[in-house]
Amino acid sequence: MTVISKICVQLQFLFVVLLLFISTGSCLQCYKCFSTNRDCYGGNPRYLGILNCSSKHEVCATFQYQIDDSSASYVTTIRGCQPITKDGICSQLMKTKSNKNVVQKGILCETCNTDLCNSCTIKSVSFFTLPIAILLIILKI
Repeated sequence: MTVISKICVQLQFLFVVLLLFISTGSCLQCYKCFSTNRDCYGGNPRYLGILNCSSKHEVCATFQYQIDDSSASYVTTIRGCQPITKDGICSQLMKTKSNKNVVQKGILCETCNTDLCNSCTIKSVSFFTLPIAILLIILKI
Protein backbone atom coordinates (compact mmCIF):
# COMPACT_ATOMS: atom_id res chain seq x y z
CA MET A 1 0.00 0.00 0.00
CA THR A 2 1.41 3.37 -0.98
CA VAL A 3 1.74 6.33 1.32
CA ILE A 4 -1.07 8.15 -0.49
CA SER A 5 -3.38 5.15 -0.11
CA LYS A 6 -2.66 4.99 3.63
CA ILE A 7 -3.39 8.70 3.99
CA CYS A 8 -6.69 8.29 2.09
CA VAL A 9 -7.72 5.40 4.34
CA GLN A 10 -6.86 7.41 7.45
CA LEU A 11 -8.82 10.44 6.17
CA GLN A 12 -11.83 8.25 5.41
CA PHE A 13 -11.66 6.79 8.91
CA LEU A 14 -11.37 10.27 10.44
CA PHE A 15 -14.35 11.46 8.36
CA VAL A 16 -16.50 8.56 9.58
CA VAL A 17 -15.53 9.24 13.21
CA LEU A 18 -16.40 12.94 12.80
CA LEU A 19 -19.81 12.02 11.37
CA LEU A 20 -20.56 10.12 14.56
CA PHE A 21 -20.27 13.35 16.57
CA ILE A 22 -22.47 15.46 14.30
CA SER A 23 -26.11 15.53 15.23
CA THR A 24 -28.95 17.14 13.41
CA GLY A 25 -30.90 19.73 15.35
CA SER A 26 -34.47 18.92 16.18
CA CYS A 27 -37.20 20.81 17.89
CA LEU A 28 -39.29 19.66 20.78
CA GLN A 29 -42.34 17.45 20.24
CA CYS A 30 -45.43 18.12 22.35
CA TYR A 31 -48.86 16.58 22.64
CA LYS A 32 -51.62 18.81 21.25
CA CYS A 33 -55.31 19.20 21.87
CA PHE A 34 -57.85 21.95 22.45
CA SER A 35 -61.07 20.68 23.93
CA THR A 36 -63.53 20.46 26.77
CA ASN A 37 -63.71 16.64 26.58
CA ARG A 38 -62.17 14.20 29.05
CA ASP A 39 -59.66 12.78 26.57
CA CYS A 40 -57.86 16.10 26.28
CA TYR A 41 -58.25 16.88 29.99
CA GLY A 42 -56.97 13.48 31.14
CA GLY A 43 -54.02 13.63 28.77
CA ASN A 44 -54.24 10.06 27.53
CA PRO A 45 -51.64 9.92 24.70
CA ARG A 46 -53.94 7.65 22.64
CA TYR A 47 -56.30 10.58 22.13
CA LEU A 48 -53.77 13.38 21.66
CA GLY A 49 -52.07 14.58 18.50
CA ILE A 50 -48.33 15.26 18.26
CA LEU A 51 -46.99 18.68 17.34
CA ASN A 52 -43.43 19.59 16.32
CA CYS A 53 -42.58 22.93 17.88
CA SER A 54 -41.29 25.44 15.36
CA SER A 55 -38.49 26.86 17.49
CA LYS A 56 -35.91 25.80 20.05
CA HIS A 57 -37.25 28.65 22.18
CA GLU A 58 -40.49 26.85 23.00
CA VAL A 59 -41.65 24.46 25.71
CA CYS A 60 -44.52 21.99 25.96
CA ALA A 61 -47.42 23.38 27.93
CA THR A 62 -50.77 22.38 29.37
CA PHE A 63 -53.30 25.08 30.22
CA GLN A 64 -56.74 24.74 31.72
CA TYR A 65 -59.31 27.51 31.85
CA GLN A 66 -62.63 27.64 33.59
CA ILE A 67 -65.08 29.55 31.45
CA ASP A 68 -68.28 30.85 33.02
CA ASP A 69 -71.01 32.49 31.01
CA SER A 70 -74.63 33.22 31.77
CA SER A 71 -75.79 29.71 30.81
CA ALA A 72 -72.96 27.31 31.73
CA SER A 73 -69.55 26.71 33.26
CA TYR A 74 -66.98 24.40 31.72
CA VAL A 75 -63.25 23.67 31.69
CA THR A 76 -61.20 23.91 28.48
CA THR A 77 -57.84 22.15 28.20
CA ILE A 78 -55.13 23.21 25.76
CA ARG A 79 -51.92 21.24 25.16
CA GLY A 80 -49.18 22.25 22.74
CA CYS A 81 -46.04 24.31 22.15
CA GLN A 82 -45.66 27.67 23.81
CA PRO A 83 -42.93 30.30 23.23
CA ILE A 84 -40.73 31.07 26.22
CA THR A 85 -41.25 34.66 27.40
CA LYS A 86 -39.16 36.72 29.78
CA ASP A 87 -42.19 37.35 32.02
CA GLY A 88 -42.97 33.65 32.25
CA ILE A 89 -45.48 31.71 30.25
CA CYS A 90 -48.00 31.17 33.01
CA SER A 91 -48.06 34.71 34.36
CA GLN A 92 -50.15 36.04 31.47
CA LEU A 93 -52.24 32.93 30.92
CA MET A 94 -53.38 32.57 34.53
CA LYS A 95 -54.90 36.06 34.67
CA THR A 96 -58.68 36.23 34.89
CA LYS A 97 -60.26 37.83 31.84
CA SER A 98 -63.83 38.95 31.41
CA ASN A 99 -65.83 40.09 28.42
CA LYS A 100 -69.48 41.05 28.92
CA ASN A 101 -71.11 37.97 30.49
CA VAL A 102 -68.15 35.60 29.99
CA VAL A 103 -65.40 35.12 32.59
CA GLN A 104 -62.28 33.12 31.76
CA LYS A 105 -60.11 32.08 34.68
CA GLY A 106 -56.85 30.11 34.43
CA ILE A 107 -56.86 27.12 36.79
CA LEU A 108 -53.77 25.17 35.63
CA CYS A 109 -50.57 26.04 33.82
CA GLU A 110 -47.74 23.50 33.51
CA THR A 111 -44.70 23.58 31.27
CA CYS A 112 -41.95 21.07 30.55
CA ASN A 113 -39.06 20.78 28.11
CA THR A 114 -38.66 17.17 27.01
CA ASP A 115 -40.35 15.39 24.11
CA LEU A 116 -43.99 14.47 24.77
CA CYS A 117 -43.80 15.52 28.42
CA ASN A 118 -47.21 17.25 28.53
CA SER A 119 -49.41 14.19 28.42
CA CYS A 120 -51.04 13.49 31.76
CA THR A 121 -52.58 16.15 33.99
CA ILE A 122 -53.35 13.63 36.70
CA LYS A 123 -50.11 12.59 38.36
CA SER A 124 -49.65 8.92 39.15
CA VAL A 125 -47.76 7.16 41.91
CA SER A 126 -44.73 5.14 40.91
CA PHE A 127 -45.02 1.35 41.09
CA PHE A 128 -42.28 1.29 43.74
CA THR A 129 -43.59 4.17 45.85
CA LEU A 130 -46.56 2.32 47.34
CA PRO A 131 -44.62 -0.79 48.55
CA ILE A 132 -41.89 1.41 50.03
CA ALA A 133 -44.49 3.56 51.84
CA ILE A 134 -46.17 0.43 53.24
CA LEU A 135 -42.82 -0.97 54.37
CA LEU A 136 -41.96 2.31 56.13
CA ILE A 137 -45.32 2.30 57.91
CA ILE A 138 -44.84 -1.29 59.04
CA LEU A 139 -41.31 -0.65 60.32
CA LYS A 140 -42.48 2.29 62.43
CA ILE A 141 -45.24 0.26 64.12
